[in-house]
Amino acid sequence: KTTLAEALPSLYDAPVIHMDDFFLPPELRSEERRRSANIHYERFAAEVLAPLSAGVPFDYRLFSCRLGRYDGTAHVEPSPLTVVEGTYSCHPLMGRDYDLRIFVETGRTEQELRIRLRNGEDGWLRFRDEWIPLENQYFAQHQIRAHADLVIRT
Repeated sequence: KTTLAEALPSLYDAPVIHMDDFFLPPELRSEERRRSANIHYERFAAEVLAPLSAGVPFDYRLFSCRLGRYDGTAHVEPSPLTVVEGTYSCHPLMGRDYDLRIFVETGRTEQELRIRLRNGEDGWLRFRDEWIPLENQYFAQHQIRAHADLVIRT
């Protein structure tokens, strides 16, 4: 997902907004919330979707998963194309606002290899035991793949 999203700005002069910047802060986490989506979609709607729809420049806060808190801001200028990247980017509360929804999938072996290279063995174990089951539950619950306009298999 990220590799594709990072290639688009050079082709289309498009800003990229990463859903990781909207990771759910600790004070809002609950089991019910994590099962639905582990992102702060209310903040995403207010800080990104509203100004994006209005076609005005905007800033949004960046959440650092490593620090567990907000850490800086990003500025976005209006553009004919804006890319929103991340597992939870097509949550039903916001995915309807997009002109094109792309679902990127990969096989389990390749997924494991990529995560191990990016996050190491401990990172892989956490993804395997925590994040991947949550993501799969989210995909199934909201039928994310079925609602995509385009599916890319890597």
